[in-house]
Amino acid sequence: MDLLDFDAQPLYYDDPLPLEVWALLDAAANAYAEGASDEPLARAEALAPESLAVLVALYRNHFYRHRLEEARAIAVRALTVSAERLGWPADWRELTPEQAAEQRAGTGMTVLRFHLMTLKALGYLDLRLGRVMQGCAALEHLTRLDPLDRLGAGALLDAARLALR
Repeated sequence: MDLLDFDAQPLYYDDPLPLEVWALLDAAANAYAEGASDEPLARAEALAPESLAVLVALYRNHFYRHRLEEARAIAVRALTVSAERLGWPADWRELTPEQAAEQRAGTGMTVLRFHLMTLKALGYLDLRLGRVMQGCAALEHLTRLDPLDRLGAGALLDAARLALR
């Protein structure tokens, strides 16, 4: 399965959302530099808790503010939401390469890539939080799901393994 070989499909931010949610995401982006993005993001989340666009905005807000535990919690939620959309197990450890390949043959390639990139983010966050074994487990699983390493999990995994030596 080549994760770089796919036709144009809607992306997570193409999902229909109420205009109020988009306005709140825009307000959060504009308020970020002043450190006032949490309130509009919380309101957007309350209105659209399963929106991948909202979850990405929350993740980025926490990640770039170095609130890694909060970013990790959002990554876990994003994995759950994307797994549900794909008809996959809620636990990423149960996802098989065959399931990922079947999805690749279907129409959900962009959600598949989103899910796998979120798994990479989860592995990275666990590494940053000192949970090296957990981070390596997520990245190892991702390398099985992406054997061509199109998403670059192999380099992170190699760096983590070097740090363990």
